[in-house]
Amino acid sequence: MKVFVPLEALPELETTSSSSLLSERLEQESALQRRFVERDRLLEAGVYVSRWLTYAAIAGVVFYALSIRRLAAWWDGRRITMEEIEHMNPSSLVYLFRKGKLRRENVLASVFALRRKGMLDISMEHLGTRFQQDDSAPKEGPQFRFAGNRSGLTKSERYLLSWLFRGTEFLKLDSISGPTKSERHQKSSMHIYKNRLKGLETGFNRWREIVEQENRQTIKYGVYRPRKIIFAVLALVHVTLLTYLYIADVISWGWIGVMILILGGGAALASIRWRQKKYIIAFLIVCFFMGAQIMYDPVVDTYLDFVLLSILMVGLMPGVVLDRRSEACRSTVKRYRRMLARGGRSEDREPIHLERMMEAALLLGVGRRFLTRIRKKQPDYVRSHASPLFDPASHVALDFAFQRSWKGLAGNSSSWSSSGGDGGDGDSGGGFFGDSSDSGSDGGDGGD
Repeated sequence: MKVFVPLEALPELETTSSSSLLSERLEQESALQRRFVERDRLLEAGVYVSRWLTYAAIAGVVFYALSIRRLAAWWDGRRITMEEIEHMNPSSLVYLFRKGKLRRENVLASVFALRRKGMLDISMEHLGTRFQQDDSAPKEGPQFRFAGNRSGLTKSERYLLSWLFRGTEFLKLDSISGPTKSERHQKSSMHIYKNRLKGLETGFNRWREIVEQENRQTIKYGVYRPRKIIFAVLALVHVTLLTYLYIADVISWGWIGVMILILGGGAALASIRWRQKKYIIAFLIVCFFMGAQIMYDPVVDTYLDFVLLSILMVGLMPGVVLDRRSEACRSTVKRYRRMLARGGRSEDREPIHLERMMEAALLLGVGRRFLTRIRKKQPDYVRSHASPLFDPASHVALDFAFQRSWKGLAGNSSSWSSSGGDGGDGDSGGGFFGDSSDSGSDGGDGGD
């Protein structure tokens, strides 16, 4: 409420030439009052528009949750047997499941491919002195020994031998592991490991390129380009609707300008960076809090429903899509992964099948769960005949070499010291074999 006092009542008040005349102030207040008269009507219109936009968002959620592409992949995938997946080249298997977004631990695929060809032996060995002297480091781990002819190998397998095996017969975890806890306090040691990280990153990027070249003809994928338009339109709709609701709610023009500046910048960034979901999701979260400031409950409730459904729709939207044949094959891979998480099939008792399942479980991120279940189902085999991969100590050592030892080094920004691309599909558990939060789920199809 504003009170206007005549100048005669305040004879000692100093006035300036810039002071507003009473008539001007009254005109401003009258205009504001007219806005308040229209407020309820305009906000009710906002409720109506928000409700229809909410229905559109629900339709989008249903469309992506019950995707025709996904249903067709599931139907076609029923024709692909588990045996076909089991006999896939490990590099192709993990490349398909990850939709090309390979992680550092996926180099084991080429190692297992060599083993399936009978060219690689695995044995449990004591790790180096630096591991023995550190209480938090593993003491034993698998050692891989190559024994075969290189002429019959694929390009990625030959490159692996020259890169990680360094032209020798052995791949030792010591040579690819980062610093132990005690070494992190030694500046001279950290310099060595930073140089090692650069070399590993260069090698991993080259190996990943070769694997992509080898699978390009059989596994085809691409970015889901409709997302570019959808994100831009969604951002524009939210900016326009919030601007209208702020004006209808008679919020000061200054605050409206600030809101447009913030949301406009966020909408532009989300539209430019459409390949990554985190920008549009951050924008929608800001919209959520902006919408909560409106002083009209019906429109707030309806608009916030629209925001939440928009976030859900964005989360369900795919980032990378495969061709129909690859999508069907990946659907079977996901079923195979779920089966591994449950400990495999009860009829699989042959050592060769169990070892292949163990390798696949490691590559697909359900290694620990598979190991726990199989040790209960077939304790005699695991105890007396199984390869070192069935020893929990080997999982701990591999996790240390590929994950824990590199955490925090170089800001986790490199392709070797981080977990791969943004929002990649597949396992998102703790260790690379599902160490901390492995439920055996399929992993997201969204991805960024």
